[in-house]
Amino acid sequence: MVEVQQPMPVYVADTLATRYPTAAPALRTAVEVAGYPLIELAGTRDVWVRDFMPVAAGDGSSVLFRYYPKYLRPARWRPTITDAAPICAALGVAVRPSNLVVDGGNVVWVGQRVVLTDRVFSDNAGLAEREVRRRLLEELQAEELIIVPTHPQDFTGHVDGMLFPVDEQTVLLSAYSRERPAFREGLHQALQQAGLVWQLLPYNPYSNATYTDAAGEYANALRLGTVVLVPVFGRKEDDQALRCYEQAFPHLTVQGVAAAELARDGGALHCVTWRQP
Repeated sequence: MVEVQQPMPVYVADTLATRYPTAAPALRTAVEVAGYPLIELAGTRDVWVRDFMPVAAGDGSSVLFRYYPKYLRPARWRPTITDAAPICAALGVAVRPSNLVVDGGNVVWVGQRVVLTDRVFSDNAGLAEREVRRRLLEELQAEELIIVPTHPQDFTGHVDGMLFPVDEQTVLLSAYSRERPAFREGLHQALQQAGLVWQLLPYNPYSNATYTDAAGEYANALRLGTVVLVPVFGRKEDDQALRCYEQAFPHLTVQGVAAAELARDGGALHCVTWRQP
């Protein structure tokens, strides 16, 4: 008898359903309809599992970076920092520990290359930039680092809200229409120098009540095999965003998932999910 391999689960924090009672069930339904089990991680202090859980390396291993970003260092936020080591041990996930400060949301693989924002340098201010680069290449087993400028209004400095990988040379990129030219030019130049091309995604958080609200940002999506789950917010740009994903992935199923509740705190689908490499 041939044993049928079950899809690897999608993990979320055990705090997600309580904190986001509308978004959490919508995400669970979408993940399970896509054919993947959704499992809650016990012992979390916050919902952003992508950031504190291990990061996939190019050789298929898992790197557990130090989760101590600048935006969580003030005393009021430190109680929200989750120690992922006991969670990984309970799951039986072998990790290679690193004392570099890197959030998982600031690591996006495009083929065998990895994209991060330059926030990684200020988060590791005690090290020279060249040393941070060297260690990232070694620990992530990446062919190349692609460093892009941090969005000036993103307090997290993450790249997963900026772009979404399509293939080894193509990304979907948020269409920054009102940002300063210096930011757009720096971003485009970094991608061009790496030989990447991009297709623009709609991007319209400009009327949000707070700068932390990510409603109107569509790059923070989740691919599960032949399905791409895209955050939608009940806005006119939703349909356009879904069409962009459908054009980029013509052979995959694209499904919108209501994410306005998550977006109020600056995240969406990629932020609140994690899968073992």
